[in-house]
Amino acid sequence: MLDHPPVAGAISVCYAGILVCEVLALAVRSRRALVRVDGAVLVLAVALVVCVTG
Repeated sequence: MLDHPPVAGAISVCYAGILVCEVLALAVRSRRALVRVDGAVLVLAVALVVCVTG
């Protein structure tokens, strides 16, 4: 992490975004909103995998 601070920052942002999505998943009421939250989690997970493997 000390060698690549931007990657470490991106990983931290991804984890924070997933945490926010978890809270939103508990708070939303409609199916459409939940689908959007699920999509956001999927995008964040893909970004996290790209950051970790890249």
